[in-house]
Amino acid sequence: KKGQVKGLKARGGFELSFEWADGQLKTLTILSTQGGNCRLRSLTPLNGEGLKPAKGLNKNPFYETVPTPPHRVSDKATVTPVTPPATLEYDLQTEAGVTYSVHSSK
Repeated sequence: KKGQVKGLKARGGFELSFEWADGQLKTLTILSTQGGNCRLRSLTPLNGEGLKPAKGLNKNPFYETVPTPPHRVSDKATVTPVTPPATLEYDLQTEAGVTYSVHSSK
């Protein structure tokens, strides 16, 4: 229910530290090592200086995805569709060497 994690390395040159209580995010600290856009996805609303709702594709080249061919499913397979929970996406423009704080608005 309560805890913290420090120093997680994320794609795009970001180092993340989390603190939570009662199973909910309290604070997310982001150290940008290279600068650029940091896209965040959350189940709960977030607030923080510079945080904006995400629009379109992420312009950070470290988030670029490689196109993949369509998947194939065997006729013998039983596929149960999974619906992921609704999330909120945010963009945070960062500068190299700067630390940013984001908080749950709940």
